[in-house]
Amino acid sequence: MSSCVVRWGLTLSVMVALSGCASERHRQALYEQAHRHVYAQPIEKVWPQVVSLVAASGYPPRKGGDAFILVSEWRNDTMDSRVVSSSSRIYAEGYRVDSNSCFVRIFRQSIFTGDKGAMSARENSLASSITVGGAGDASPFAEDPIKLNQFLGTSADHTPLTRAPAQMTRSFSRDGELEWKLLQYLDEAKAQAIEARITELEKQ
Repeated sequence: MSSCVVRWGLTLSVMVALSGCASERHRQALYEQAHRHVYAQPIEKVWPQVVSLVAASGYPPRKGGDAFILVSEWRNDTMDSRVVSSSSRIYAEGYRVDSNSCFVRIFRQSIFTGDKGAMSARENSLASSITVGGAGDASPFAEDPIKLNQFLGTSADHTPLTRAPAQMTRSFSRDGELEWKLLQYLDEAKAQAIEARITELEKQ
């Protein structure tokens, strides 16, 4: 094989890698904007759309007494092998800023069977820091820490994959993809403006 062919192959590999990194940075920038977005609509109007989006993504919502807190049922994500099988569920919460505006936070918990290592320090920190506001109000005085056994699981909270939660590896992180989809659905013009602005900044 000639040195020219080798150099071309290396150059192509670098170009593909750089393109992939750029696409990931673009996605993360969009997700960050969606996470910060405040909807110019009351939470009562936004929340049904959150429930519909979660359900359309394959996560049947559980029945619950909290007005603007959603914990979905488990979804089987892979079924081919018990060693690599995983399932996930969604946690979403709506916050009322005032009578005409609100924001939404969406998180995903994934659980894997097999030996994939312990939960990272970042994931543990994130899971421990989430707070729930009373009746969807974004008041710091109304917030209480979520008990880990409320969402991250107790021995009685089994996935469809196993009856032995102690053998699972848990991952808990913000679901930027669903937050971005929600923004696109509820405020398409704003989503387009955000994407255009990010694209323009990337050209500079």
